[in-house]
Amino acid sequence: MSDWDRQIWDILLGPAFFGAPATGVDTQGGIIVHEVSHLAFGSEDYCRTMQGVLQCAPCAAVNSADTYEYYAEESAEGNGP
Repeated sequence: MSDWDRQIWDILLGPAFFGAPATGVDTQGGIIVHEVSHLAFGSEDYCRTMQGVLQCAPCAAVNSADTYEYYAEESAEGNGP
C-alpha cells in the first residue's frame, strides 16, 4: 500500500500492537483508544507513559493520546471514576 492509497483515518497496527497484553497497561485495547483519539479529538503524543501522564502539565495532559489510553485501561480494570 502506498502513502497515496492510505486514508487519513487508517490506523496501521504493527508488532507493538500484536505483542501488547489484553489487560493492564499498554494493552491492545488501549492502543486502539490512543490511535482513535488522534483521529477523533486531534490529540498529540505529549506524555508517552503512565508516569509521564501523571507528571504532564494539565494543558498537555488534556490533549495527550496517552491520557485517553490510560483512562480507558484504568476504567476497564475498575480503577476509573
